[in-house]
Amino acid sequence: MFKRRSPVEIILVCVRWYCKYGITYRDLSEMMQERGVDVDASTIFRWVQRYSLVSLRSADEFTDNLHSI
Repeated sequence: MFKRRSPVEIILVCVRWYCKYGITYRDLSEMMQERGVDVDASTIFRWVQRYSLVSLRSADEFTDNLHSI
C-alpha cells in the first residue's frame, strides 16, 4: 500500500481550524470531505499532535515581530 502525502495547505488548514474553532476531528473530516478532500479524523488528530506546536510558535514569532515595529 502506498503512503499518500497530503498537501501542506490542507494540513495547515485542518490544524488551524481545529486550534482556532475547537471543531471535533470528525466534524472537521466531514467539512473537508464537503470540499473534496478525503481525510480521516484520525489523520487530522495526528496532524494536530504533530504540527500544532510548530504552528503556534510560528504565530507567536510573527506577533512578536509585529509588536517590535
